[in-house]
Amino acid sequence: MNPALPVRHQAIDHVSDEPCGEQETENKQDVDRDHQHANSLVSVYSLTTIVSYRRTMPDIAAPSARDRILDAAASTMRDRGLARATTKEIAAVAGYSEAMIYKLFDDKVDLFLSVLRERVPTVDILTRTDHAPGDANLESRLVATIEQITVFYRQTFAIGASLFSDAELLARHRDAVMAQGAGPALLPAAVARFLQNEQRNGTIVAGAPINGAASSIAGACYLRAFLEQFYGPEHFQEPMADFAASIVSTVLPALITAQHEW
Repeated sequence: MNPALPVRHQAIDHVSDEPCGEQETENKQDVDRDHQHANSLVSVYSLTTIVSYRRTMPDIAAPSARDRILDAAASTMRDRGLARATTKEIAAVAGYSEAMIYKLFDDKVDLFLSVLRERVPTVDILTRTDHAPGDANLESRLVATIEQITVFYRQTFAIGASLFSDAELLARHRDAVMAQGAGPALLPAAVARFLQNEQRNGTIVAGAPINGAASSIAGACYLRAFLEQFYGPEHFQEPMADFAASIVSTVLPALITAQHEW
């Protein structure tokens, strides 16, 4: 017996081979009705299950074309460098035509800057004016800033380094980036603004060498990122916490000590 079918159907199916004239015809009609009933039950059950499953499925939005292109651009630029990462290759990785890139971005420089803004870890502490819990003093805020800047340079170093292999390409890229008000000088300037805000809050003395301290912090972070890229992950590097602490211990005295005390 088939346990998936009604008992009546199973019993009739068992004796359906016995010829019995009109009774046989009636039995066959009963069998057909039972089959239809069983199929209807299966269909209703299946439909109910599908609808119920769809109702309980999480509403996960598919990534947009722009997001997929940015992901592909970030990956390709890190692997091949900005100079060798073509828009055609990026489009292929993203699964779109090259025309889609130029529909969503003005040019390759716009795509590059969008990657920096949206696919690279941000140095969020530079844009903050509050003193959140965990940033109880200037020293800890500087440590956090140095760690974030180093991560930023680490993520972007491989992307931009290849530009320096072609003077003409570098010149075109420089002009395009500066036309959009961007460029590498923005980060040290942001550090300087961060220090100026600390100065207004009274944690840094008046007359402190703000620009020199900002350049020292950004330069040290950039050098750390360069050495990491040059030597590779197998080469020993000073732990990040120790590195950040050493930079802070170097610049902090100049920021919190009045000039006449030097």
